[in-house]
Amino acid sequence: MLRKQWRFVSLGVLLGALLVTSSRAAEGGINSWTSTNGPNGGPIGALAIDPVTPATLYAGTDSNGVFKSTNGGGSWSAVNTGLPDNNASRNVTALAIDPQIPTTLYAGTGGGLFKSTNGGGNWSALNSGLGGLLAIDPQRPATLYATGGGGVFKSTDGGGSWSAANTGLPNHPDMAALAIHPPTPATLYVGTYGGVFKSANAGGRWGAVNTGLTSPYVIALAIDPQTPATLYAGTGAGVFVYTADRTPPVTTLTLAGPAGSNTSNSRPTPAPNAIRSAKTRGIWCICPAGGALAYAISSSAYFAIIFFRP
Repeated sequence: MLRKQWRFVSLGVLLGALLVTSSRAAEGGINSWTSTNGPNGGPIGALAIDPVTPATLYAGTDSNGVFKSTNGGGSWSAVNTGLPDNNASRNVTALAIDPQIPTTLYAGTGGGLFKSTNGGGNWSALNSGLGGLLAIDPQRPATLYATGGGGVFKSTDGGGSWSAANTGLPNHPDMAALAIHPPTPATLYVGTYGGVFKSANAGGRWGAVNTGLTSPYVIALAIDPQTPATLYAGTGAGVFVYTADRTPPVTTLTLAGPAGSNTSNSRPTPAPNAIRSAKTRGIWCICPAGGALAYAISSSAYFAIIFFRP
């Protein structure tokens, strides 16, 4: 319940942050916003951007299925053919795009996992018990990871068949985030309500990487695209950074973030290597030395989403 509560952030917040185009504005904080004109499908639980044509966006809603925009959010249309018309299957919690064939995408819903091979034109069911979280191997896109049924599952044939990949994970963990290491996709991370777990062999075995993590409730994970050995974790105690070759591997950061609770008016001041634990709502700037510029979205006590500026 907690994961769902924090995943459903307004599309205006997400896309407003993604569409900041001025580098000066970005470095000074989130102070420039662009309306996306919808979609009017309810709270947004997932957002995906076509890696080849970034003006093509997909948004998953909590009760009205998947919406698509081909003009950077200027207009939206529902793309639900093949998704059963019921609350579970139209409750979209995850979207993932094949990085090599971006017309192939996957939707994780309350009614299971679905696949489209024509840019959302129509969907076919893959599995009725999976789909809470999704990750695609960027080098071998037929290899997928999904959560459901109390664990992590793996497919090596584009979702046609699945096998459990849970060795080393707690029994029936509450999972809120799943991340794959782009240069070395055999390395995976899963964020749970019991901390972060890492696999170095494509889900064959998992181990906890929680030294220094003061909150076990990990709601968001993001890997720095410029320094992929660096992993950010959003928790109830702030944002933490994990670096595999550092001792200790997990450290807290200081947030450069909003002075008040009004996200649209917040003007964070960057602070190197910094993320401070915050209880105020808003978008906070992560400005690490040598890393990519990133943002963390806070809703009261939890950092629910972390993403990097394109």
